[in-house]
Amino acid sequence: MYIKNIIKYTTPQGTLHASFSITGTSSGRVASRNPNLMNQPKRGKLAKYIRQLFVADTDRKLVEGDF
Repeated sequence: MYIKNIIKYTTPQGTLHASFSITGTSSGRVASRNPNLMNQPKRGKLAKYIRQLFVADTDRKLVEGDF
């Protein structure tokens, strides 16, 4: 199901833009939707390949954070 959502929300140019909300959870953490990028698989057969799909443009940086 995760791959289907990535494909569904990918633009014809190959980019993916999710929606983020700071009021989307009761715990106060940031929430992501369309698709939920906060729920990427970390383990399993396809996890490595799914995570390799996310790359930044040559003049940009992709950062990950958790607090």
